[in-house]
Amino acid sequence: MKEKFRYVKREDRKKILLLSDDLRLHSGVATMAREIVIQTAHHFNWVNLGGAIKHPDEGKVFDLSADVNKEAGIEDADIKLFATSGYGNADTVRKLIQT
Repeated sequence: MKEKFRYVKREDRKKILLLSDDLRLHSGVATMAREIVIQTAHHFNWVNLGGAIKHPDEGKVFDLSADVNKEAGIEDADIKLFATSGYGNADTVRKLIQT
């Protein structure tokens, strides 16, 4: 495992809800969000409400932890992606916060 500054064990990390483009896309917003997630995966657990116009995977949930582990050089990332069209709505955000 690559040495990371201020590494935090997975169970002790704070969980961050990120409202942005789907991290798997190639837009400028998605690219910057992906870089933030990868560079801080050793310090935070991430939940991405990933938006796109007429998202083909709308309603599906993806676990991106293995890909981020490989990219960040860590072993215990916790990254979830909830695909949605647009940026969701108030009910979607409430459900994610409750979860």
